[in-house]
Amino acid sequence: MKNKVTVTIGGLDYTILAEESEEHIKRAAALVDRKMAELNDAPLSAVQKAVLAALNIADDYYKHQDSMSELRQQLLRR
Repeated sequence: MKNKVTVTIGGLDYTILAEESEEHIKRAAALVDRKMAELNDAPLSAVQKAVLAALNIADDYYKHQDSMSELRQQLLRR
């Protein structure tokens, strides 16, 4: 069953339809909103801020993924 959740990102409301729980959707939206807010003082358009926020989230994701991979390798070496 799809969940319909309204979230606010960058001061705009978005209605999201997803299989994930309402809590999950709101948590993801809050992350995006925080990343957008980090760029509030930058003289950029909303689209540029969104792209930079997405890049920052992707960077965090890949850093965590690399960290997890390194931890797995350490465990396998034991």
